[in-house]
Amino acid sequence: MKNLYLIVILLFALGFKAQAQCPGCVPNTVLCQGSNGPCPNYMDTATSGQAYEDTMTFFLPKQVDATVQSGGLFSWVDFLKFEILSISGLPFGINWECTPSNCTYFPSQFPNGTFACIRFCGTPLAAPGTYTLTIDTKGTVQTPFGAQAGNEIFTIDLVVLPPVGGNSGFSFSPSTGCAPLTVQFTNQNPSNGYQPGPHNLGYQYSWDFGNGLTSNAENPAPNVYGMGGNYLISYQAVIDTLPFFLQSLTVNTVNCTDIPFFGDHPDLYLRVLDAGGNLLLTTNSNQVNFPPGSSPHTWNINLPVTNGPLSVEIMDSDGGLYGNDDNCYNDQTGGYLIPLTTPSAQQYNVPVVQSFNQNGLSFSYTMQKTAFVLQSPDTLVVNSTPPFSLLSVAPGTTACQRDSVRLEVYPGFSYEWYQDDTVLVSTAAAFYYALTAGNYKVKIIDPATGCFTWSGDTNLIFQPSTPPGFPNVGISLNNGVLSSNLSGTWTYQWIFWNGSSWNPIAPPLGSVANLTPTQSGNYALIATNSFGCGDTSNVITFGDAGMDSWLQNNIVLYPNPASREIHIRWPGGLSGQWEMSLNDLSGRSVQAWTEQVESGQESRIGISLPAGTYMLRGNGTAGHWIRRLVVK
Repeated sequence: MKNLYLIVILLFALGFKAQAQCPGCVPNTVLCQGSNGPCPNYMDTATSGQAYEDTMTFFLPKQVDATVQSGGLFSWVDFLKFEILSISGLPFGINWECTPSNCTYFPSQFPNGTFACIRFCGTPLAAPGTYTLTIDTKGTVQTPFGAQAGNEIFTIDLVVLPPVGGNSGFSFSPSTGCAPLTVQFTNQNPSNGYQPGPHNLGYQYSWDFGNGLTSNAENPAPNVYGMGGNYLISYQAVIDTLPFFLQSLTVNTVNCTDIPFFGDHPDLYLRVLDAGGNLLLTTNSNQVNFPPGSSPHTWNINLPVTNGPLSVEIMDSDGGLYGNDDNCYNDQTGGYLIPLTTPSAQQYNVPVVQSFNQNGLSFSYTMQKTAFVLQSPDTLVVNSTPPFSLLSVAPGTTACQRDSVRLEVYPGFSYEWYQDDTVLVSTAAAFYYALTAGNYKVKIIDPATGCFTWSGDTNLIFQPSTPPGFPNVGISLNNGVLSSNLSGTWTYQWIFWNGSSWNPIAPPLGSVANLTPTQSGNYALIATNSFGCGDTSNVITFGDAGMDSWLQNNIVLYPNPASREIHIRWPGGLSGQWEMSLNDLSGRSVQAWTEQVESGQESRIGISLPAGTYMLRGNGTAGHWIRRLVVK
């Protein structure tokens, strides 16, 4: 029966419930009163590598309408209990916590229902992208037919954005991540198509990406950082769009004279013209008396060179009473244009002094332009990714059914083991025992950064072996003949217990399906198929060892297969000291001890053995017995 509650649970998790990671959740009882589902009904966007938190409230009504779900048999029913069972699919690094922490709520116990509150927090250490969360919930309602419970699965997407770093010079995304990391750089000072003139550089850029690569492009191509580390990114932008300025002109000597009656001291003024002959500046209204031997005179001009090159005339004013003004180059009436050289575009932010010295006229002039130089360093953090590893396989990629294959990679990380692209287990163990055929791989995760790599794929094949019941009922004794219960083509090897070890019975008697025992004792059969897979049968006691047969049938061994410990349940009426040993199939003893037995007691024995098949043997005054033990 489909569950009857109407509450949708939307929250964050690592796929398991984090304990006390995000405490202090307070429900929003005003905004979310009467809401059907989560409030709000969306997830805030997260950014990889940056702290994240959010809170979500859920209204749980005292009753829910079950008219549709019940087919009209009943309508409103009490909402007895609501549970959040599990959440999977969250990016690595996000934790969640319910309030209360057991994530169990009892809405019908409150006059107007109650609220669930979930707070999630952490730092997503996962690649940017969209993560689909799966939430498994369980609701219980009270119906006329008793309490009914059901599970419901909900999904919601969480968007994780890449981190962005940068400054006034440039930005880059992501600002951190796992190697190999591709980073896109964006210029914060675009040229917007500006075309420089003959005396400007325009926009010039210089990038040093910290990985040995440089660029002069305005928007460089993405860079790939293959190794973990901190990379210093250096950026420089030269913005040269302003004109040169004629800042000053200093006259040292002149070739012009005045009327001797008035001291022969020329009255100087300056005329500056552009390339079209247009007068840009004259100082005629502020003439300078320039007596011989006096100090040089400087005009501070600060005139932009927008239509260069500029020309200059240095004139001696005669006031009109004594004729037209003379120039100071050849002391002739009328002006004499002297061109001024504009510096090269590469000369910026420094004064450029140039000189003129001809025909007795000497002067110097200073030109300068201002360019903006922006230098912006920043640091890119690239986290190391666990190195690639092939799976180590033991004993090999082909095994027999009910055996195990140990898969292993280097230790020191967290691991997710996969079979055919399905997660098997998330663990800190660098090994996994595979029991079934399929394609295996492992995701190797650095828990400090969330960086991960995949191992190579390994395909395992498990060949058919003896039937599962063969170790218990593989052979039988009828009319003095031991017989295999197998059908088909098998290779047989009978073995006999000589009191201290198992020994093969020589062919031809020991290699046929049916064996007629020649002496009293314990017998078993090793059967092997064409794939080389086999197993050892149950043990049958033949002859006068009746007590041994009783022991064999009444001693209980469990669990079998076992991993860490086994239990032996001894039959009533049996007591005394027993010499115990575990032997591998070659007869070699791998573990031995003495067990003091009381009637009807149970022994608990720890084991520490590689996976495989062993024979557990007991020898005592009451006889001896042997059992097959599988260690996984």
